[in-house]
Formats: sequence, structure tokens, C-alpha cells
Amino acid sequence: MRQLISREHLESAVEYARKHQDILAKFGRFPHRNQALGRSTTAAEKAYLDSGGETFGVPQQESA
Repeated sequence: MRQLISREHLESAVEYARKHQDILAKFGRFPHRNQALGRSTTAAEKAYLDSGGETFGVPQQESA
């Protein structure tokens, strides 16, 4: 029987979900979405983002 989804693809999807879960567990929200949603960024979130924290491809711009 032909396999529709490879094990590698499934493992990649699980890792992607875990990264999201870890951020939610730490901050209760996604810091990389703050700017788009008009939310203030906490000091801890700023430190996370400034240190290269995961943004899942969402560009981060410095606010004036």
C-alpha cells in the first residue's frame, strides 16, 4: 500500500506544532503577532524576539 504522508513529513509537522506549543506555554500568546494585533510587547517577549526567537516567518519591525 502506498504511503500518502512520509514519516519525515509527520515528524516535521509535530516539531512545528511543538514550537508553537512551547511559545504558548511560555507567554500565553504568540509574541510575533503583537504588532499585527496592536498589542503591547512585554519585556520578556521583547527579549525573546530580540534574541532570535521563533517568528514563523513573520517579519518583525522596530516600532518608533
